[in-house]
Amino acid sequence: MMRLFAAFALVLLLAAPVWAQQDGLPADPRGAQSGRLEARERQALAALARNAATAQQVGTLATKRAGQGRLGELGQSMTVTNGGLTEQLAQLAGPENMPLRERIDQGEVQRLQGMASADPGNFSREVIAWINKNYPDTIRNMEMLGREDSRYTALADATLPQLRDQLSAAQQLAQAAMEGAPQQAQQPGQR
Repeated sequence: MMRLFAAFALVLLLAAPVWAQQDGLPADPRGAQSGRLEARERQALAALARNAATAQQVGTLATKRAGQGRLGELGQSMTVTNGGLTEQLAQLAGPENMPLRERIDQGEVQRLQGMASADPGNFSREVIAWINKNYPDTIRNMEMLGREDSRYTALADATLPQLRDQLSAAQQLAQAAMEGAPQQAQQPGQR
């Protein structure tokens, strides 16, 4: 009788995952239940975290150097958005945490140092160029993660509009620079 009970318990134990899936609990074929991302998603997460950490630094630098102008306002927005994004990515990465905060490229560190010592005109151009070069990748990676893994959907929904607005602002500043308008002359809110 004891063997029959033990065999029945073993059958129940082995069948439990099948019953859980039939009861409507999510069964993610990519393994999201275990917190594992596919290689492509891991690369997007690492690139997104790297760009967010760097963008936070660029934003802080722009805020300090540009003051109250449009570039300073953009820098403040970048600092807040990318600081929050960096924090959320570190939390959501869970077992995927690769350590995300320590992944700023050495080349980017050197570029930041160059920006910090650049004259005001070159500084503005370098910040705008950095945003226009890196934000499209950041936006694509955030879109992909939000689409591919439900853990990142709410973060993508909250962050993407801000990232797109910041890219648009940088593009407007680049356009104004091409037309010869002084970038610091306009106060926040004047566009």
